[in-house]
Amino acid sequence: MDTFVRFMEEKFVPIASKIGSQRHLVAIRDSFMVTMPLLILGGLATMINNLPVPGFQELMNSIFANESWKGVGDSVWEGTFAVLSVMIAYLVASNLAKDYGKDPVATGIVSLASFFTIGGATGMSTTGLFVAIIVAIISTELFVRLIGNDKLVIKMPDGVPPAVAKSFAALLPAMIVITLFGLVSAIFAAFGVEDIINSFYEAVQQPFMGMASTTGRLY
Repeated sequence: MDTFVRFMEEKFVPIASKIGSQRHLVAIRDSFMVTMPLLILGGLATMINNLPVPGFQELMNSIFANESWKGVGDSVWEGTFAVLSVMIAYLVASNLAKDYGKDPVATGIVSLASFFTIGGATGMSTTGLFVAIIVAIISTELFVRLIGNDKLVIKMPDGVPPAVAKSFAALLPAMIVITLFGLVSAIFAAFGVEDIINSFYEAVQQPFMGMASTTGRLY
């Protein structure tokens, strides 16, 4: 047993430590930690609306006509799970930008715009979660490199408010990144993929989630 523990400490722990400190994984982890209270709230609202307790549904329906009481839970779900991918698209980019020492707000906005550029409006809930993470990472990597290029900075004259100068400094990099995602969307459309979000969900995310939630069988 001691030999196994030493082996894990010498071989496995250093590798796990490096993986755990990888900036992209840290950004994703921190983003989900921020949304955790919302996910718990949305989960509770969904559970209460569908609580499988004998007599509960009938009791609530007798008090509130036509299941109107479920409107509270539905509204909470709309404010949590229904916009999860949107929040993750912003938060992952923002956290990653902080690690690079760049403007987290501008980077998050560019990521959000890029997500909607490739059709994020059809996958704002958990359907577009994987795509939101991918877009956030790619858009941030592009944006932080472009924003550091002096040739792409529109310099404003002295006396201009700092907020305005910062916006113009990020103008061209933001336009380039969002345009690139627009080009990606057009290329997919040319190959007959009109809805990138749901196509990715059906091809990758849904099978992956099914595999993760299914126990293996022995025959």
